[in-house]
Amino acid sequence: MAQNNSSSENSKLGNEIDQIIGINVENSSIVDGEETIKTDNGDILKINISHRARTNLLFDWLRNKYTDPAKKLVISVGGPSGSGKSEIGALLSALYQNAGIPSILVPCDNFPIRAPKFNDLHRRELFDSKGKEALAAYLGSEDEILFSRLGDICKDFLSGAETVNLRKINMQTCEITESIPTKVGHARVLVFEGTWSCRIPSLSESVFLATDFKKTAAHRQNRGRIEIQNDENRKFIEEYVLPFEQVTLENIRQNLATLWLSYEDDRSARLAENRNDQRTN
Repeated sequence: MAQNNSSSENSKLGNEIDQIIGINVENSSIVDGEETIKTDNGDILKINISHRARTNLLFDWLRNKYTDPAKKLVISVGGPSGSGKSEIGALLSALYQNAGIPSILVPCDNFPIRAPKFNDLHRRELFDSKGKEALAAYLGSEDEILFSRLGDICKDFLSGAETVNLRKINMQTCEITESIPTKVGHARVLVFEGTWSCRIPSLSESVFLATDFKKTAAHRQNRGRIEIQNDENRKFIEEYVLPFEQVTLENIRQNLATLWLSYEDDRSARLAENRNDQRTN
């Protein structure tokens, strides 16, 4: 559960996020208006004003469109690495909880086939042995991500299942817990958050976080992502992985996302509907 490490405001948000199915808060702190929340799988959320502004805008739009509180709703929050998916996913789930609508949050970082450190090594080995085209094809594919598991969670939730089978990867130790039966029968909203989450079938809405490379790289460093902190891997990530990722994500943004969420500064956010949505599910 969340621990009170600083102010009452910090404790309140930490406790709210800790109540969401699918996420457990280990500790939290707040400095200069930015809240740091560490989860029990070693992940770190850095929540600031821009995350709140974007989430509030998205939440208001969703509440205006989906007015039946009894109807189950599945939302994905996707976009480039470091764009704020984890923070906005957690805040969105918390807003639903506060509105009396139970929610479940599924971080897709728990569903790559390989744990992060080993996936980074596999990406590099693939690049060294087969070249740029092989790396580009691997990123966000079914060879990298367990989309079948994510699809089963979505399907089971929408069908009214009492439990879904989650998975957890410790971001620090790379330990994988393959099966975590989780009660979700009372939940009404399921939020997936992850780079490639717009590819999950049967979504009610797929939200794409539009941002630029400089902002995402800075946010990744701020969250202490291992691959960015590793000097040996930095050049490979920045010169190959992230640019290839951006190309594939642009196609997803144009063809799979139903909503585009962006911001110009910390306090202003923009939400646009994608009129070119080509999803078939």
